Amino acid sequence: MNKTTATILLLAMSTASTVAWAVDYCDNEVRSVTPGNASGDMLTPPSDAIVLFDGRDLSHWKGKTGPAQWDVHNGVLTVKKGTGDIESKQLFRDIQLHLEWLIPTDISGEGQRRGNSGVFLEGRYEIQIVDSYSNRTYADGQAGSVYGQARPLVNAMRKPGEWNVFDVLYTAPRFNDDGTLFTPGRVTVLHNGILVQNNTEILGDTGPLGRPGYEPHSSGPIRLQDHPDPSKPISYRNIWVRELGNAPAHATADDTPVKPEQLAIVSKLTLKQLLEDPARREVLARCLPELVPNAATTTYMNDRTLPQLKAIIVSLTDAKLNMINAELARVP
Repeated sequence: MNKTTATILLLAMSTASTVAWAVDYCDNEVRSVTPGNASGDMLTPPSDAIVLFDGRDLSHWKGKTGPAQWDVHNGVLTVKKGTGDIESKQLFRDIQLHLEWLIPTDISGEGQRRGNSGVFLEGRYEIQIVDSYSNRTYADGQAGSVYGQARPLVNAMRKPGEWNVFDVLYTAPRFNDDGTLFTPGRVTVLHNGILVQNNTEILGDTGPLGRPGYEPHSSGPIRLQDHPDPSKPISYRNIWVRELGNAPAHATADDTPVKPEQLAIVSKLTLKQLLEDPARREVLARCLPELVPNAATTTYMNDRTLPQLKAIIVSLTDAKLNMINAELARVP
């Protein structure tokens, strides 16, 4: 860390407590999401979810070489053995995923040959689905494992005939321009509300044999597995996704990139010029309290416009710049 960066960080830390009273009236860029409601033993999707299966059809899914051929009946999606995996038509990256799955009551077989399926993130990284209720198998192959890599913290399996729930938080891997790994993928999994993977590092493509490794990619589908074991097929319901990070599922006005010409005030005036005017200073005190009143202590920040400070102020998004500019435009 260089001396300039250290000074900026110390400044932000030292000023935060002095303006804790400020009401941030212009920072309303956090999108509102209406949570789902409990419907019987099922949680309905939140308002910004992409619903991949709502009990009606397979319009959001496809097979490897054609239409998805699994069976839809009574609001439930059941694996049709021998027809192959199905995957979402839409590609995803960082996501929150919810899905519910059921092992049939008359399931038979042992180990991996008993109610086996799986959900693959980006079509590559499998969170194992299998009947782990009183059915012994290898630890990194039981329900809730990152298959072949990370055992679940506990066995949270419900008995056959009862619905299981996965809630998955997934951060996709990132790659350098030359295809080498920059950061690995990570996953957190709740199985029936119980934590079974805690920000677990994914080591690469999942599989039963061989050392895992990464192949560079940008995004991928959610894939559900048609496993070749001879036991009766499992079923799914209530599958939905929320996109995370900088790509919200449903764009709002706040998500639209701001063009430089829209920022007539903050793009032209330096921080020092904004602070010299009492009315404009008041706007900054409420919208960017970390910069007020002590920004004058650093020439580096004083001589730059707010858009030029985006690189060092995490909270200064395009949406927030637009809001600050709009507030400043109202100043007499």
